[in-house]
Amino acid sequence: MTLIKLSLGILLLLFGFSELMAKDLDVQIQKTKDWGSGFCANVYVSNRGDVKEKWEVSFNPKGSITTIWNAKYMQDSDDLTIRASGVNWNAYIKPNKEIKFGYCAKRVTHKALSPQKGDLKIIQTMRNSWNGGSCSQVKVLNTTTHPIDWNIEFVAKGIVTTLWNANYKQDKTNLKVLANGVGWNNIVQAHKSVEFGYCAKEISNIKIKTHTPKTKIKTTKTQTTKTTKTKTTKTKTVGMKTKTINTLFKEFNVGFGGSSSFPFMSTTKGKIIWVSVKDLVLNDDIEDNTYYSKIKDFNGGDFLELQEQLKKSKFFTLWFVKGWKNSWYDKSAIQKLMDAGHIPVISYWYFGDQLSSGMPNSTKQKAYKKDTLKVANFLSDLNGTKIILMEPEFNKKVVLKNKSTQHKFATIISNAIDTIKTKNPNILVSLTMMDTGRREVTDTSNKCGYANCSLGDKNAWAKPEIIYNDLMNKLDFISFSEMIGQFSRDYANPGGWNNPNPRKFTDENIGINFMAKRISNFSKFLNNKYHKPIYIPYMSIATATWNDKNRDNKIEDQEVNYNGWQDKAEFVYKRLSELRPTLQKNGLFGFSPMTLFDNPRHDYGGYQYFMNNEYHLGIIGSTAIDEVNSAATGELKFKGNILNYIYNL
Repeated sequence: MTLIKLSLGILLLLFGFSELMAKDLDVQIQKTKDWGSGFCANVYVSNRGDVKEKWEVSFNPKGSITTIWNAKYMQDSDDLTIRASGVNWNAYIKPNKEIKFGYCAKRVTHKALSPQKGDLKIIQTMRNSWNGGSCSQVKVLNTTTHPIDWNIEFVAKGIVTTLWNANYKQDKTNLKVLANGVGWNNIVQAHKSVEFGYCAKEISNIKIKTHTPKTKIKTTKTQTTKTTKTKTTKTKTVGMKTKTINTLFKEFNVGFGGSSSFPFMSTTKGKIIWVSVKDLVLNDDIEDNTYYSKIKDFNGGDFLELQEQLKKSKFFTLWFVKGWKNSWYDKSAIQKLMDAGHIPVISYWYFGDQLSSGMPNSTKQKAYKKDTLKVANFLSDLNGTKIILMEPEFNKKVVLKNKSTQHKFATIISNAIDTIKTKNPNILVSLTMMDTGRREVTDTSNKCGYANCSLGDKNAWAKPEIIYNDLMNKLDFISFSEMIGQFSRDYANPGGWNNPNPRKFTDENIGINFMAKRISNFSKFLNNKYHKPIYIPYMSIATATWNDKNRDNKIEDQEVNYNGWQDKAEFVYKRLSELRPTLQKNGLFGFSPMTLFDNPRHDYGGYQYFMNNEYHLGIIGSTAIDEVNSAATGELKFKGNILNYIYNL
């Protein structure tokens, strides 16, 4: 990561400009990510003067801008110079304050050329095959001495069902595929290569559907005075109540999660400063807050930038776990957020991972009943729309073991819902399952119900149906969670609490490139099955990666790249942004990232399914060191464009 600090005048002079936009502005350029063919950077513009300045800067980013946030710009196509200025909310900089904007760009050392005959070598290798289909990897090698904006034509090994890391079109009559790069791999450098993959069905196994026209049957009136009763068939929609659908379900909204307040390290050693959700959203002077200014490496501009995004959110998620206390949550702060139009989503996670060891016995059920009454009383003090999610991630194996265990669990939840609704008759209730199905790109099992299992697993998704059907008249909507990482416990052999067995996944193992489409398919499946609106109360793409360099099957600090999967997370949220019309059509009325901030001690000492990746579940990072620091730092590390993709509705 490089940091350049220059006065604006010097900056412009170095890049060949003499025009000074505002004499009292300083500029810092901080490169945040570099992948060879492109890079991202943050630009900090500060006002060292005594009066408010309307800012505008010009410089050469040494690349072609692909995206920019928190600023508007124009770029000269010849010399690449950009002129950037503020948007509505950050057009002016107060004295002794700063704003921040960022951009990503394709590196342009030499102009990327279109390929000529013989410039690119195509190497196609079959990776997996089965009766009726196969998956292959395609390498595109640049044999020239200059960068190439690649596009190729090749003959696939059948009709393509799935293709990743490239855009494509296929002529199904001759199986020819036209492919070109996506945003992050469209330029292949001199003597370098890019790769993508696909799966295909052999053409001999493709069944061509024939259309049989419907035959209209004419009805002849009979000469009779007998009245024939027409049998009215009632279309029973499972679980639908005869009432007006809540307008909330007709919209598409996003939220955020984590807690009612977030811990940050203080400049005073050993002290924690808690930043409340209310202030993150509603405190317009958060960058000038004297209490928060004591956060280590506090950057008020970062918090102001985050606030501008969070103001667009509808939902904020609060976790009520076993052992929760009333003192953890500021009711007056929650009420102020509700009064401002934001909706609390209570994730009531009581049994949690303890369900893995068995069904709750009578003693545990009695304790749960007591805790549920406590939750009901807490919520009854809040006025406005409220949502509660009953036992997220309930679909553990012991619960789904057989019909008896499913009915038993449904009864436990049913009684809890009755307790909560007695005190909160208008609360919206859901039961949240997690996506536990198969995910491999090369897995084409018929049980999944899609071209490959990265797109979904209908068999796994249908397993809790007894529970859902038992509770259908008490649920206002259906919800599911999505959590994924490049490494985690080995789900086939997870190990114990203190001796976990880690497993690293490839992109194809985990189907990360198809996660957005999988979410769309999951929403459609649940909406069609239960005829209820769908919501994702929390999703997370852990952004660290692990490379077991010494092959001892242990995760060591030097083997973890904190930002190794940041581009994957950014890609998924971008695709979700693009798919919003489809998601809404499929019944989804919104989603929330699991938590805003990476936490260097998240679930420290707990089960930690994602192991070291538990510390990188947020959409914002920091300079905090895993397990060493107790909380995040105040210099927020925005992960690419994720914030923009989520909150720019």
